[in-house]
Amino acid sequence: VVTRARHQADELVRELRDRGADVAELPLLELVQPENPAPLQEAAQRLTAYDWLLLTSANAVRALAAALAASGSGALDERAALDIESASDTGAALDIGTEPGRRPRLPPSLAIGVVGEATARAVAAELGRDPDLVAVRREAEGLAEEVLPRLQAGNRVLLPQAADARPALSRTLAEA
Repeated sequence: VVTRARHQADELVRELRDRGADVAELPLLELVQPENPAPLQEAAQRLTAYDWLLLTSANAVRALAAALAASGSGALDERAALDIESASDTGAALDIGTEPGRRPRLPPSLAIGVVGEATARAVAAELGRDPDLVAVRREAEGLAEEVLPRLQAGNRVLLPQAADARPALSRTLAEA
């Protein structure tokens, strides 16, 4: 029995069937867009305001990439952020969007932490960068243990998660 969401089960089902298994698909998870995508889109547009981006699943990576694409801005590097401030003083408009078919630009100062290799591969594929931290324990608690010693007072962390995600990582970060 394969319980993965339909869009994530194909490869596993194919591999199991190729090896002679009788496979039953029983998806227990359905991924849906948030009722209000604005908070994630707004955070995606302001990645330069964050020191760390923590991602706990490939689905979170894809959601962030979609938010970047939907916002039309991608993330800005430090130079672009300075250009925006300069342009706002003069009233000039800037085209800072990502080009069609290109991955968003992430700020070089943004550190990325992920829970495991699958999420790390998704970051590389969807966001065009390798993460700075891949937790050895592939769960929120493992990422918390490894990122906490790296955080400094005043660091801002973006943690995009599903509404029903386990609160372990967000709670640990809030208590730190």
